[in-house]
Amino acid sequence: MSSGYIYMDCFKQEKDISLGSIAKKCIGFIVKSLHFFIFGFEFKAIFYHISPLYRCLNKISVYFYLEVIRMENKYKASGYTKDSGALHLYVKDIRILTPKEYETLMVVIPKDFHKTIFDVLLITGMRYIEMLRLYKHREWYNEKRNLIHLPEEAQKKAKRRQLERTIYPLPGMFSYILKDFWEGKKPPLEATWNKNLQRWAIAAGINPYGLSVKTTRKTLESWMIAAGILESAVCLRQGHDSLTSMRHYQGLVFSDDELREIKKKLTSWGIGK
Repeated sequence: MSSGYIYMDCFKQEKDISLGSIAKKCIGFIVKSLHFFIFGFEFKAIFYHISPLYRCLNKISVYFYLEVIRMENKYKASGYTKDSGALHLYVKDIRILTPKEYETLMVVIPKDFHKTIFDVLLITGMRYIEMLRLYKHREWYNEKRNLIHLPEEAQKKAKRRQLERTIYPLPGMFSYILKDFWEGKKPPLEATWNKNLQRWAIAAGINPYGLSVKTTRKTLESWMIAAGILESAVCLRQGHDSLTSMRHYQGLVFSDDELREIKKKLTSWGIGK
């Protein structure tokens, strides 16, 4: 039997393979170990103690195996392949846009409310789920100070450490963009937005591989790093808890013209220097 079938068989037996459940079981194992070391345990109890650890390790192996398979097959069904001429513009297989590509996409996006969503995502750098929740919570935007304050409920991401954050600065006329955003149709689900992006990319002559709901967020982060904005400031605005998350952008290379356009765009949004 191949390793793939073995893993899939394990997957059927281990229904809950989320990182959260794995972490809880690992913590439970550590607590039990401390208890045994402090109070001692009988030899018969060793098996009952090791067995949960084995299942936990099995879940970890299954989880990462499936993650690898998911990444390998992400674009197989669509037939898309990575753009060999833009390998320097990928971060973990997520395509980073250049300013020219952003402008081109804005031209081909047919509906105004889709253009507004695209702008809100790129300018704020919000996660897609945060944007969906912002649509339902106008009170998160402080028009007087022109900032967005995302409370803990905006993200609800298990691994996050920054429970809430403030997105600032924003463009001077951003209140009008948000007005159009809230008066427009409800934003589509992530899967639909992914398909939309890929369809628009094809219309714009851009390779659709790697375009997803993460593209706008990663694009803004890469632009900010390329423009010389402090990594700590980027992390704070974007809700990252570690500077190590910025290392992925060190290999990105923008041309001199692209860099000038990036700085110009960020300055117009109030983000640049």
